[in-house]
Amino acid sequence: KIIIFALEFGNEEFSFDYRLIKEIAETDTKIIKLCSQIIARNILFATCTVQSIKIFMVNDSEVQCLKQIKAHSSYINSIDFCDEYIVSGSDDHTCKIFSVKDNYEEHSVLQFSSAVTCVRFNPEELNKVLISVKNGNLFIYCLKLRQSRYSFYTQSPLMNFDWSVKNPCIVAALANEQIFYFDISK
Repeated sequence: KIIIFALEFGNEEFSFDYRLIKEIAETDTKIIKLCSQIIARNILFATCTVQSIKIFMVNDSEVQCLKQIKAHSSYINSIDFCDEYIVSGSDDHTCKIFSVKDNYEEHSVLQFSSAVTCVRFNPEELNKVLISVKNGNLFIYCLKLRQSRYSFYTQSPLMNFDWSVKNPCIVAALANEQIFYFDISK
C-alpha cells in the first residue's frame, strides 16, 4: 500500500509534525516517482504495476487517481516524468513517452534490441531523456526533435545510471559491476 502524509517542518533542526492524508491499497506496486513541482497545492505522482502506470493527484484532504495507462506488454523497469511528459522503460524492449497535456496519449515509442533498464529526464533540459539498455548502450533522446541525439556504450549488463546533480553534462552508469562516467558536453 501507499501511505501519504503531510509533513510540517518545525523551527528546530530535524523536527517535524505529520498527519495521515490517505492510504491507498495498491497491489504489485513497484515504483513511486514524485513530480518535480507542486501544482496549485496539488502533488502529482505515478506508480507502476507490472505493465501499467497510474497517475495520482494529492491535495490536503484527498487522493485521486487521474489516469491508468496500459503502458507495456512486459515488466516496467523505470519511469520518470516532468510537467509535459512521462517516460517509461520496460523488459518488452521499448521506451514509451506519454504527453501529459494530451491526456497521457503516446508521444513516442522507441524500440531497442534489449530490455530498457532506466529512463531519466535531464534535470536542466527536460526535453532530453537518457535511456539505458541492458546490452550496455545509453541513448540521449530529444523529445522536441523526436530523435536520438547521442549514444555511447558501457558494458553489459547495464543496470542503472543517473545525471550528476552538480553538472547535468556528467552521467554515471553502473554496468558489469563497474562505474562508468561520461561527459556528454564533448
